Amino acid sequence: MFTVLIRLRICLLVCLPAIINLVIYICMSDCECLTVKLTFLREKYMYGNRFHCLAVKHVFVVIHLDQLYFSWLQSAGDRVYVFDHEVDKSTGGNNTVDFTAVANGTNCVYNSFTKGEECELDKFEVCQELMSNETKKDISCLFMEYYQSPTLFRMQIYNLFGLLWTGNYILALGQCTLAGAFASYYWAFNKPKDIPSFAVSRAFFRAFFWHTGSLAFGALIIAIIQFIRIVLAYTQNKLKGFGDNSAAKFFLKCLGCCFWCLEKIFKYINKNAYILIAIYGYHFCKACCRALNLLLRNILRVFVLNSITTFIFFLSQLLIVGIMGLIAFLVFDSLRTSEDLNYYLIPVILLAVFAFFISWAFFSIYDMAVDTLFLCFLEDLERNDGSPEKPYYMSKGLKKVLGKKNKAPKAKDGEGEVMAEEDM
Repeated sequence: MFTVLIRLRICLLVCLPAIINLVIYICMSDCECLTVKLTFLREKYMYGNRFHCLAVKHVFVVIHLDQLYFSWLQSAGDRVYVFDHEVDKSTGGNNTVDFTAVANGTNCVYNSFTKGEECELDKFEVCQELMSNETKKDISCLFMEYYQSPTLFRMQIYNLFGLLWTGNYILALGQCTLAGAFASYYWAFNKPKDIPSFAVSRAFFRAFFWHTGSLAFGALIIAIIQFIRIVLAYTQNKLKGFGDNSAAKFFLKCLGCCFWCLEKIFKYINKNAYILIAIYGYHFCKACCRALNLLLRNILRVFVLNSITTFIFFLSQLLIVGIMGLIAFLVFDSLRTSEDLNYYLIPVILLAVFAFFISWAFFSIYDMAVDTLFLCFLEDLERNDGSPEKPYYMSKGLKKVLGKKNKAPKAKDGEGEVMAEEDM
């Protein structure tokens, strides 16, 4: 009955909104074969173009509400109590205490108390009133564990998938926020005059309120791949108890390697898609296609930029970790004679590890800035040509490096001669 109620709840709260939003998306699509278009809805929700992601948003919200409900169920299971007593005092060495003589003719349902046997606390309390003071001290009904419900394993799988989805959504929200802030700098024509104030806060609210469906959809793809990798690792671990099956282990390792590569590829595509979502407000699928086509048209530039930035960031992180490790070593080495410090290399290693993770977090922001400005640069080159109607938005330093110029608007003097073009 419990499983049926859960399935009904999921169907009503997840499938129904998903079907409704899918119908809306079909009606709102630009396919020539479809003539039904909900114009008023299209105009109302044009910003963000997020119709096909509304269903994902509903699923994302409902799953995390259900996660709280399932977590409560896990901690609210039936409690298991067992008898416990002092063997030497009450039983003379036996594990069972005979209570038949006292329980006859009373409301006590227990004729004996066997150590380790399950008991019910409320019924034991009735029997406890008939015991002497010495017996009450020796015999007790103690809590042992929570009853392992058959649905507990399924709930844990459900919570695991929700954890993966939530973590990837938070990363996607952070990437989209940073991309929106950096893009607002690039697309400001007169820098720094046209750069909006509170760029990060505005980018966060745009990403959270307008693009939650797209971000959740991208996070869902990564979460599914990660979940499959966990299932493969779990299966591989279970196979260890069934002898030496080399073929199965080799097959599972190949699958794990393939899904690891697939996860890296989709993370890279999603990252660039989030950048275009932050810039233009595309929905997820359109942003993926546009970002992938843009990168493929400039594949050499992408390869050179990624190689250089990866190498520079690696050297920077290595330098930071090395400096912090050296400082920590010198500090703790001077305290080596202290009686309170026996193994001074352990705190040195811990500080080096913490320095690595902190530097990785900071350089991930710089990496997002590089990728965002690079995509903006590619879009700028493809959309604009430096004419007065389509001027370049790149900074003056970048234009100087690339040899690009914005042409001044052509004007005529009183004699009809065209004035010279100027760099803007």
